[in-house]
Amino acid sequence: MATFLVRDPRNTSKVAAFGVNFRQIAPKDGPEGEVVWVVEVSANVQGVVVSPSEYVYLTSLDNMDLEIKGAVERLAARINWEPLEPDTHAPFVEESLPTVSSGVSIHSRINVVITDLHPSVGIDPDSIKLTINGIDATSEIKLSGNPQRYVVDWVPTQILYLQV
Repeated sequence: MATFLVRDPRNTSKVAAFGVNFRQIAPKDGPEGEVVWVVEVSANVQGVVVSPSEYVYLTSLDNMDLEIKGAVERLAARINWEPLEPDTHAPFVEESLPTVSSGVSIHSRINVVITDLHPSVGIDPDSIKLTINGIDATSEIKLSGNPQRYVVDWVPTQILYLQV
C-alpha cells in the first residue's frame, strides 16, 4: 500500500493520511477476458476513518494517476477541515523577468511568478491576465504550477505596438 499525507492549506494543523491499495486483479469475462485492476483509495484523519473508501476500476493503467487523483478529491471533499484560517493576504508577484528597469527589448520573453502564501485558498488560474502595451495577451500565455505558485510565461509570437 502506498500512503501519503494531504492537508488543506487553510488549516495547517489537520492532516489526512491517504492510502492506495491494489486490492485485486480479476479477469473480466472469464480467464481469457480483459484484466480489471481494482484500486482502493482510503483516508483517515487523526485516526478516524473517512468512509466509505473510494474504489477505482481500471482496464488500463494509462489514466491511473487521474483516476486516483479524482478518488482523493472526492474523499477530501468529505473531510471536515475546520477550523479554517482566514485567507487575509492577496497573491503577489514574487519575481518577474525582464524587469522594467532593464531596458526591455520588444522581442523579450516575459516570465512572472505569482505566489499566494498559506493560509490561502490559492490562486484562481482563470483570474490571471496579461496585458502588453494595452493589448490582452492572456490567450498566448503558458501557465504552470499549482494554486499556491504559478509561473506565467509569454513568448512574443508577434510584436505588439501601442498606437498613439
